[in-house]
Amino acid sequence: MGGYIGARSGVGLVNTTLGSVEDLTATDTSPEVTLINSTHEDSDGGREGKLIFKGQQSGGEESTLAEIEANHHGSSDDQQGQLIFRTNDGSDGASPTERVRIDSNGSILTATLGTDNVHLGEGAGAAIVSGGNNNCLVGKDAGTAITTGDFNIGLGVQALNSNTTGGYNTALGYQAGYSSNRTSDVFGFNTFVGWGAGYSATTGQSNTFIGVNSSGTGAGGTVTTGSKNTIVGGYSGNQGSLDIRTSSNNIVLSDGDGNPRFYYTGSGNYWNLGTTNGNVVGNNQTGMNFYDSGFFGISRDGGICMGFNRKQDGDMIEFRSQGIIEGTISISGSTTSYNGFSGLHESSGIPTDTAVGTVVSTIDELDVYSDTQTDGETGEQVTNPKAGQARADHAKVKVSDKEGDSCVYGVVANFNEQGKVNVTSVGISSVRVTGACAKGDLLESNGDGTAKVQSDDIIRSKTIGKVTIGNSNTNVKLVSCVMYCG
Repeated sequence: MGGYIGARSGVGLVNTTLGSVEDLTATDTSPEVTLINSTHEDSDGGREGKLIFKGQQSGGEESTLAEIEANHHGSSDDQQGQLIFRTNDGSDGASPTERVRIDSNGSILTATLGTDNVHLGEGAGAAIVSGGNNNCLVGKDAGTAITTGDFNIGLGVQALNSNTTGGYNTALGYQAGYSSNRTSDVFGFNTFVGWGAGYSATTGQSNTFIGVNSSGTGAGGTVTTGSKNTIVGGYSGNQGSLDIRTSSNNIVLSDGDGNPRFYYTGSGNYWNLGTTNGNVVGNNQTGMNFYDSGFFGISRDGGICMGFNRKQDGDMIEFRSQGIIEGTISISGSTTSYNGFSGLHESSGIPTDTAVGTVVSTIDELDVYSDTQTDGETGEQVTNPKAGQARADHAKVKVSDKEGDSCVYGVVANFNEQGKVNVTSVGISSVRVTGACAKGDLLESNGDGTAKVQSDDIIRSKTIGKVTIGNSNTNVKLVSCVMYCG
């Protein structure tokens, strides 16, 4: 075969130096160059053959610029081979440094100190030293500062650019995780996906940032020291009146412009939808709050706040106490029913130790808002913004002190944390009754805070309600009634 240089045909060169030959040319339809190692061996790295590229500097100094070597892969009596590429870093002399290796199964390995590191691209993984293991760095300056960090993946130009000893980080995209450099321990566990995602994150750990916004800022691109945050979308870390740059345990779902749409705050343990305000009900803001404790707040600027629909008649809402159903709101055709219903009016004017079921009547004075109100989520007392202001149409009450009182308002149900009394006026309730009574009897005021049986069966302005379960006891006792005061 023409153009063949080897030991079997064409030109055979054995331990020969072509000292003055400037060019070696083989011309043929399929030219080949064959190097044969004649040593009989099966050792790993044995049977080697090498192409050495040398050059001379301006002063005549000769050095090896690069080498390509093929040798046996493994130590078995087989035919496996691998190919090694070496280049001179400027001071290697006659022993250039291995850069890339293709082993017998086609795997491409890049040589660094440490174990099982892969780096492709100018400056990628350039600083890795012994102890930096299992890193995969692809792209110009990807992980360029990593020394002893382990298990980092950086894919993209300058991904994980500043990381030195931190480990277990994943950064995909141009400058993703650019500033990440956790040195207090090796456990970074950060995941940054997208152009500039997590760009400014420095010492935080266990962050997950995915996306980039329409302005070119990566997801979480302005977050600095926060940890355990999750951002999906284009939210930068400081947009839409929401700043989490140094806080932790937040979850933000945003749109492509970076506007936060769904937000979980690590400090307050609640979800926000359509708002960054953690108490839309108490602060008169629009949006929704979902608290871990079970509290739900919704607020709108006009329009219906909540709608319910079912395709068939039946219960719409179910109310439970300690797991037991105590009431429902149901629908049947065009009728809505409030089941287990008791209608209350909030008022004031009587002591908080007034007994449940005591008959009260109105006075010619308006009730006022209390100084404090209860926060729906925390249960704490907070300032009432309407403290001391009159409550339109809400009358104050007194214990009924007139027999047959036509101003009866209802009976005491309970007192709230502000000392205001809740008066049952319609629906079902227990009433303090003096004397025996039978089911179906109408009740009126006895003039001492109790009720008595009305002398007739005509519902009048003085009628408190109707007995539903009779009681022959003549003393003062609580009797089940349906109320007619509302």
